[in-house]
Amino acid sequence: PAGLVAVGAAPVIDPDRVSGYLDQVGIWLSPDGRQWDRLPYDEETFGGIDEIWRIATFDDRLVAIGGARAWVSTDGAAWEGAVVESSPSAGVFDLTIWNGTLVAVGVVDEHPAVWASEDGLAWTRVAHPALEAASGNLQGVGGTSAGLVALGGDNRGRIAAWRSVDGVEWAALPDARLGDPEWELMARTAVSVERGTGGVEDDLVLINGSATLWGTADGGEFWHSAGEFDGGVQNELGSSARAGFNTVNQVLVADGRLLAVGKVVAWSSTEPLGPCYIDSGGSCRPDAAIWVGTWDGAP
Repeated sequence: PAGLVAVGAAPVIDPDRVSGYLDQVGIWLSPDGRQWDRLPYDEETFGGIDEIWRIATFDDRLVAIGGARAWVSTDGAAWEGAVVESSPSAGVFDLTIWNGTLVAVGVVDEHPAVWASEDGLAWTRVAHPALEAASGNLQGVGGTSAGLVALGGDNRGRIAAWRSVDGVEWAALPDARLGDPEWELMARTAVSVERGTGGVEDDLVLINGSATLWGTADGGEFWHSAGEFDGGVQNELGSSARAGFNTVNQVLVADGRLLAVGKVVAWSSTEPLGPCYIDSGGSCRPDAAIWVGTWDGAP
């Protein structure tokens, strides 16, 4: 499609809820990255899902995932849906393209899960005894010339990393940072793993939901901290957001530039922080945010 397509969740006013709103799938189109128009909500296509987690360009189409479902579009406006996994306990959290195949990761029945697709509509779960025997989930996946790396958490609250050379055989990686509190926090927050381009093709860049950035250049054997995203942003209402309360959902790296998207928790400077977290109708709400930076290679 010409232009840009962004996906996520859009709050809708609902006076019957304590928070005052509910989330619905949101899709926005832009011809230039400056002017954005939200598509009308399509209950028939997206009903039952409150947020699209990831979107990727695959051949001549866009592929998006959310819940345990996927959608495909050739123009960003009209979407066709499909079921990735029918189990009510399933969740699909991240998506990447590797060796001409769509690879998605998530969870089924409290076990880490991997799916593959050739078109974004028909999905096959990778059957592997090590994944089926493990506990936890996979929340992020990225690929390099050497294979795929996926990260998530186990049911003991620790981060779990997996690697595959072919997308079929998977093995758990030893945790070289076991005991590092900042690293172990990754297991409890959403992550996105993306491959670099323009000279850093074998770098993998990892973010967690609390806006911490990590990088690796050895296929996931060891991850190096690369800092946090600045929280000192202003939203369109003029209220402030503070570091530590940001949520970063996805990061992209290309030609030395880094782009991340997510949300900031913003509140009026005249109101206390409390209402943001007890849903008592305070003057705060999550706002969409974009961060831009540079990436010279994994530390």
